[in-house]
Amino acid sequence: MVESLEKSLFDVVGDPKKVVSEIERFQGNVRYFETNYSALVKQFPNEWVAIFNQSIILHDRSYIRVLKSLRGLGVNTGHAYVQFLETKQRTQILQEAVLSLPIGI
Repeated sequence: MVESLEKSLFDVVGDPKKVVSEIERFQGNVRYFETNYSALVKQFPNEWVAIFNQSIILHDRSYIRVLKSLRGLGVNTGHAYVQFLETKQRTQILQEAVLSLPIGI
């Protein structure tokens, strides 16, 4: 995601006001996600959400579909904040994955 933000900032280089504006908009999207995380994880469990202008504009179980949909809406993927709303801790997911492996691997 940082690479996408850096790439999108290159699009506005040359105009410091635009760079600052894009950074502030992205930070606002991050704050929205952090502030509303509890409600969002209940509403969109185990889904990717795309936040743009401090609102959820897309959600899906597939990261690729979210990115394609952003492009379809004409939203630069570096300007939206995309995060996964997981309901299980990663260690629990990894443990379940390891336990599901066939014996002998």
